[in-house]
Amino acid sequence: MDRISHLPEEIISKILSFLPTRDVMRTMFLSKSWKSLWILVPRLEFDDTHFLRGGTSRASHYGNFRRFVDRSLLSHAAAGQVLQSLSLRSAHNVTRDDVEIWLRTAVKLGLKELKLVNFVDYRGLGLRSIYTCETLVVLRLEKSTLDVPDHVCLRSLKTLSLIYMTYSSPNSLLRMLPSCPVLEELFLQQTQAYQTNVLSLKIMVPSLKRLSLISEGYRPTGDVNLMIDTPSLKSLQIVDRSGNFSFSEPMNINQVLKANVDVILKRPEKLLHSLASVVHIRLCLSASEVVVYPDGCCFHRLKHLEVCTCKSEWLLLFMRVLQDSPVLKVIKINQCHPVINPRTRHWNQPGSVPRCFSSNLEYFEWVNYEGTQYEKQLSTYILKTAVFLKKASFTASSGDDYKEKLQMLQELSFSRRASSTFKRGLRELSFENCYTIEEPIRLPQSLYTCGTLVALKLQNVSLVDVQFPVCFKLLKTLHLDEVIYLDDETPKKLLSCCPILQVLDLDRAENDNVRRFSITVPSLQKFDYYGRPGSVLVMNTPSLKYFKTLDYACECMIEYLPEILVAHVEVTCSNTDDILRSLASVKRLLLCLSSEFPSGSIFHQLEHLEFCTCETKCDLLMSLLQHSPKLRSLKLNETHGNVCGYRTLHWEEPSTVPETLMLVLETFEWRNYRGRNVERELASFVLKHARRLKVATFSPLASTQLDTTLGEKYRMITELARLPRGSTECELMFG
Repeated sequence: MDRISHLPEEIISKILSFLPTRDVMRTMFLSKSWKSLWILVPRLEFDDTHFLRGGTSRASHYGNFRRFVDRSLLSHAAAGQVLQSLSLRSAHNVTRDDVEIWLRTAVKLGLKELKLVNFVDYRGLGLRSIYTCETLVVLRLEKSTLDVPDHVCLRSLKTLSLIYMTYSSPNSLLRMLPSCPVLEELFLQQTQAYQTNVLSLKIMVPSLKRLSLISEGYRPTGDVNLMIDTPSLKSLQIVDRSGNFSFSEPMNINQVLKANVDVILKRPEKLLHSLASVVHIRLCLSASEVVVYPDGCCFHRLKHLEVCTCKSEWLLLFMRVLQDSPVLKVIKINQCHPVINPRTRHWNQPGSVPRCFSSNLEYFEWVNYEGTQYEKQLSTYILKTAVFLKKASFTASSGDDYKEKLQMLQELSFSRRASSTFKRGLRELSFENCYTIEEPIRLPQSLYTCGTLVALKLQNVSLVDVQFPVCFKLLKTLHLDEVIYLDDETPKKLLSCCPILQVLDLDRAENDNVRRFSITVPSLQKFDYYGRPGSVLVMNTPSLKYFKTLDYACECMIEYLPEILVAHVEVTCSNTDDILRSLASVKRLLLCLSSEFPSGSIFHQLEHLEFCTCETKCDLLMSLLQHSPKLRSLKLNETHGNVCGYRTLHWEEPSTVPETLMLVLETFEWRNYRGRNVERELASFVLKHARRLKVATFSPLASTQLDTTLGEKYRMITELARLPRGSTECELMFG
């Protein structure tokens, strides 16, 4: 029953490393073999807030925390284990002496990763050990003080993260970086709550590959002048929406491939000029000057451009970058932030078409498209001049006028285009009205003649006044959720106009005006159906591979499904034997229905069966075992409660044992197992006769009474463990 104890120690150590340190230490009480295993875990995480208890003094609380940390570190030291990671989070007054002892011990253990949070008042000796840790690879400091001593040696450090820091000196970071010869990633983030006296930020690290500078609304005594000299830099992120940063000279970042620039600058040209080598860039840039960067600058490698429209100057910058990006393939326009200084915007068509439009541009996306005059002009211009455009995607902004949105998107879909390979027209439309309304929404008739649609999702929509025939010649995916129809003919006509439909998701409304719902779609491959009381489902779908139906008050008439692979059937109706006949070719089946087994049927391909035990008889289960010669996996589960009022499950041992049980079955699982006599008899029958069974798993039914649950679990586990097993390889497991 205890499989984990037989795993190699290094595997157990890896598993335990994902748990909190307090829980890891508790494993020593499991058994003698576990007493020292926790020491092998290479990661330690300490948070003094976990030791807060009602009614205890601060001193008592801190004493417990200190002893816990001391014992953990000293045990690792005694065992000579390398410490991969140490995390210390303080919400109270951890003493400076204790911190120094803990860090010194960790350094001696070959510490590789360190995270300190809430150590603002610790200067000088308190944290000095970390600045000479030659094994340290990752250092993350948050809400702490950076007090760099004269001697620093971090020869292995590759990642440095400083978040919401207090700097003891304006030159603290400048003194630290030269002592990190292999540093590859630097992350700096500051906010208004943590003021800084740093007015000049010089980052000169030849080995640096990734740099992130984030300013969250704080305003120092003056602008922070940035000077970046990182010739190996590949990724750059600068976020400053308060206008704190300034650039006095061009930066040495000529190898940057990906950049995210979200700043307000008086003169952004130096920054942009330094990014001439970029391949992927996202810009949210506001400039106080008309000239955004000098003439002659060319983004000769830029392939992916994303611009934010929240600032009024975005159009000027956008058109300029387009002209200077000859190999651009992807354009994305998006309003990522609220509009700053909203005012009427105008777009003037350029005198010459950007070179990328006539040679490379393939994908164009506009998120939060509002359909304003200048947006229409710009988008139409791109569609009209981009010769090699393959796909254009428009997502309307949030608002109440859904008809206007739909009309706006359809206007774009029919605009003239230069590209012969462009995927013409509106491709996907999802109209989801989640609000409870008395009158379902009526969509314009033009939608139903949009022959370019590939995917259509409608929720709380009325199709009562739709005029047929409609045109959905390319539609492959259709979702109809709580839709109202005129009569039985409406869904039939609608589906007949979808000649290549492959996926249908149908969730019926309570009063949708359809008594007999007919699905005649030869191309359909996946069908999910959620029915309503008093209706009839008629299916003729010979290509269907995946079928799911949940309907407890309807009649189903299903033609044979020769291609079916997976079926999930939960129904209560009078003709369930006909349903089973139609599923004779299925490979994976989940079944919840009360039915006699259809005579003459054999499930030749069935390999996986999940059977719901909410019904009181198991005759159908035994018949399925008798007539499924390839069944390898059986799962029993009381999915949604006993529909007969929790009456006792009825089962009688059959006179003959199914050959499948003896010769084929390999996996048996029983979820929500109650341990009642009849359940134990059925479980005993399976375990006794399944000669090739490899794994049998039992998961007891959950209970709200903890004591009862533990007692019942122990009794059930003991009883099941004593049952005879026909397979010598069978492993018993408990969930």
